[in-house]
Amino acid sequence: MTFSPGSGDKRAVNHDGALPGAAEDREEDRRRAAAFSAHRRAVCRDELCRASAACGLAWLVLYQVFAVFASDSWAAPLVTDALYLLPIGAAAVAGVFAVRASTGRIRKIWTWLAVSHVCWLVGEVVWSVWGVWLADDRLTAAVDTDKSLPVSDVAYTVAYAALVPAAWIGFVETRKLWRARALLDAALVVLAVGSIGWRLLSGADPVNPDVLVDLAYPAVGLLFVLALIGAGLSGHRGVPCSILLTVIGFGVGIVADAGYAFADAGNSFSDTSLLNLGWQTQAVFLTLGGLAAIRHPDVEPPMERFDHDRAFGAVLISGLVVALLVGVDQIRNQKVDTVWLGVTALVLAGLLARQALTTRERTRLAKQLDEALQEQRRTAVTDGLTGLYNRPFFQALLGVEARRALHGNGRAALILAHLDSFAGIGEQHDWAAGDAVLVQVADRLRIAARPGDVLARYGVEEFACLLPQTDEEAAMEVAERFRQALRRTSIVVGSGASVAVTASFGVATATGQATLAEDDDEPTLDMDRLVRDADRALNDAKERGGDRVVVAGRADRRTLADDVDVPPELAWLADRVDRVLSDHEHSTAVARWCLLVGGYLALDHIELRQVVAAGRLHDIGKFGVGAAILRKTDPLTDAEWGALRCHPEEGARLLRGVGGHAALAPLVAAHHERWDGLGYPEGIKGEDIPLGARIIAVCDSWAAMRVDRPYAPALDARSARDEIERARGTQFDPIVVDAFLALLDQDLIDDPLPL
Repeated sequence: MTFSPGSGDKRAVNHDGALPGAAEDREEDRRRAAAFSAHRRAVCRDELCRASAACGLAWLVLYQVFAVFASDSWAAPLVTDALYLLPIGAAAVAGVFAVRASTGRIRKIWTWLAVSHVCWLVGEVVWSVWGVWLADDRLTAAVDTDKSLPVSDVAYTVAYAALVPAAWIGFVETRKLWRARALLDAALVVLAVGSIGWRLLSGADPVNPDVLVDLAYPAVGLLFVLALIGAGLSGHRGVPCSILLTVIGFGVGIVADAGYAFADAGNSFSDTSLLNLGWQTQAVFLTLGGLAAIRHPDVEPPMERFDHDRAFGAVLISGLVVALLVGVDQIRNQKVDTVWLGVTALVLAGLLARQALTTRERTRLAKQLDEALQEQRRTAVTDGLTGLYNRPFFQALLGVEARRALHGNGRAALILAHLDSFAGIGEQHDWAAGDAVLVQVADRLRIAARPGDVLARYGVEEFACLLPQTDEEAAMEVAERFRQALRRTSIVVGSGASVAVTASFGVATATGQATLAEDDDEPTLDMDRLVRDADRALNDAKERGGDRVVVAGRADRRTLADDVDVPPELAWLADRVDRVLSDHEHSTAVARWCLLVGGYLALDHIELRQVVAAGRLHDIGKFGVGAAILRKTDPLTDAEWGALRCHPEEGARLLRGVGGHAALAPLVAAHHERWDGLGYPEGIKGEDIPLGARIIAVCDSWAAMRVDRPYAPALDARSARDEIERARGTQFDPIVVDAFLALLDQDLIDDPLPL
């Protein structure tokens, strides 16, 4: 695992360090807040709405004047039973049209409000018609009044019951905890208010059941208003204009209903009572609310991100009121009534439940804030798209590593990588394809890096890797692993499209006192020079066509296999043999994989170079076998098989005859020996076989199985892997097999390329 945080996180991060989800939420909040404010201003400035409000106020004044002057006259029923219905009818009509004008959640709210308005109108019509009917003495004796009046009560009950789903839908976007607590708060307040009403009415003994029914109406209305305001403001930063006007209307109606209950208990209600004016005011506000929804359909208010617990004061006062009433009852009667004990128990249970909900919400908020803080810390040092370190942190880390390096072996290496033709990906596809490429490139680099290597996204299409305590040869090997990891397979960018990705690599090293910064107070490696050298090497790699590794101060290095000293004439022989056997590369692929396996097994640089060179030339002995035998599809005869089995020794003989390459001969001669001793030409086994030859044997078999040969078709990767695993401990060295399969699992073993 490389030293790169957030390896699984591919969420993009804005420049301010915030996750895109959080940024989108904030943008949505700003959009909603702006639209909400603009909507309120539009309603307030609407000339028709203003005129309607003025007409409503004028109506209230005229109605009360008519009621006073018509009192105890023939015109009294006209005012109290006919004119009285006009604003209520207007509210019902406005509610119905508000449903048609609204959309989304607001439309659902208005649907239930319209039901409530219509039911209220029905109840009032029944009541008014029945009042006119009863005014006729000839009809009074013909009917049973007690059987008809409940019709209006049913309509009133449905009108208030419809407010419950309206309130619930009103804060459907609010968190469940907030909704539950808002309903609990409303219930506690209603309980306290009901307790006060009961105390005031308890002097009339016995209490008329009709009065209790009358009290139920304002109780339900109060529950609706408190629940809507409590939960609505807990989950949102405001209430839509039409809903706000409706809530005000019901608030006035609650006061009128409560007043009617007390007046009815004392038999003091009259048609000219100011309570009628209260219901008229309610109807005016409901009409204005419906008109506002028709003229300017409500927009969603901005969401509330944090719980401000605005209802705590009201709930606390409610609890204190109940406690005070219990105390008064105790003092007056020297005992506590069981009813009050029950009420007190309900209040205490409600307060405890509320505290539990509040504590849970606070815990959730604390956890959310902690996660946000951790995410902020992470995004401060990492690139949100790739999960690698970002450039500012990487540059700061260079300074730390500069001083730490001198406490070790006094050296460090840096690899800079630049994706070749990355701009063309965006032109051919889109920005999402570019992001997908960057994410997958980062993943491949992360897998190919060593433990302790520090990866970072250094630019839009550039990556950097700091290799602590690493010399030039090891850094070049890591860079080559990076290069192979990128070029091995295409990257899928969506909709079945794929792109081939290669990169240019610049490698530089800083070693010992040679690169000390002269202006430092204490000895440090000169990281500025290290970065400059790596950048120059990177530019050189790009100028040479890309898809190569260049080491600062050295010649062009496409691969380590190209860097080893392989005589051109022998490389030519190896390529000729490859072309006879297949239309895909063979010896070059074997050399490439030998580099990876040897590096995985931590071979020293000299031995690794020898293994790579021997892998490149391992089949040159087949040049003298003859194309007819190499291309034969039928089983070989004994003579043909004998000629083929001589090619390892023949290849070794050729290498001994070339000055300076005799050390490669034992590796080429033994690359067909088996771990169990059943190989050829000598039949040696186990660790008597040179390690380099054991590495070549595995890589050679993999290359032969993965392409079509004259004597056998190609195997897929799964089948070829199974063959390698089956030969572990018999044909192949188990340690070499394990290393090869580990590299295969990391997708570092690529497929042979076509010639």
